[in-house]
Amino acid sequence: MKDLDNKAKKSLINKLTRSIEKKSKKEFDINKMFGAWNDNKSSDEIISEIKSARVNKLNTESFERNIYWTRIFVFIFLEVNSNLTKNFKK
Repeated sequence: MKDLDNKAKKSLINKLTRSIEKKSKKEFDINKMFGAWNDNKSSDEIISEIKSARVNKLNTESFERNIYWTRIFVFIFLEVNSNLTKNFKK
C-alpha cells in the first residue's frame, strides 16, 4: 500500500466501500416460477407426440458400430502419436 499514491488509495477505498454497501434487492415474486402449460393441443396429442419422438433402444447396432470405429481410431491415434514422440526424442 505504501507504493500507491493518494489518488489510487482513494479510488481503492471508494471501490471497496461500494462493494460492501447494501444493494437494494429487487422484489421476488414466487408466482413467476410456475405456471400452466400454454398450448392448444389435447393431452392425448401431447402424449402421442412424446411417444413418437422416443428412440428405439433395442436398435443399438449403429451405436455399437460407432463405438467400435471410435476405439480403432483412438488406438491408431495413440500409436501414431507414441511413435512420433519416440522419434522426436531421438
